[in-house]
Amino acid sequence: MLISSSVAFAGPGYVGVNAGSTTHTISFDGESGSEKTTGARVYGGYQVNPSFGIEAGYVNFGKVTATDEGLTVTFKPTAIYAAATGTMPMSPSFNLIGKLGVARAKSTFGLAYQGDRASADNKDTGVMYGIGAEYKFSDTMTIVAEYEDFGKIAKFDEVGINIKASMASVGLRIKF
Repeated sequence: MLISSSVAFAGPGYVGVNAGSTTHTISFDGESGSEKTTGARVYGGYQVNPSFGIEAGYVNFGKVTATDEGLTVTFKPTAIYAAATGTMPMSPSFNLIGKLGVARAKSTFGLAYQGDRASADNKDTGVMYGIGAEYKFSDTMTIVAEYEDFGKIAKFDEVGINIKASMASVGLRIKF
């Protein structure tokens, strides 16, 4: 009886939370490098049919801080996104997943030197995509592992900096 009750409540909607490693690729004055931070994502979605769905979420990419000769630079990006999702069943409990959508990123860039501080905010919209897999361990819960590329999330023309972000994460989805 308990098993049939949980099946009745497992519907096409879901919510989830992921955490993992964010890679920030920073280009400045013809040079580029990358920094890794810990990021997190909360999201919700609706499975229209077994192969197609929609998803929206919020991403905190983590904070990057660098200090050199008294100058401290900080960068704090976040984003909201909406995406179409695709699901390819491989077995009754294992699926491959993909997504393609648009992300709206907001980034705060700060400089501090000998007590003086300056900051700038930037908003940028771009294409995002993701691939991954999910393992269903009950009718309402799955574990997911995903890689998502959010493309260019910030461009600070004043100082010639471009920043791209991607995230590799694992998480838990609850279906309802």
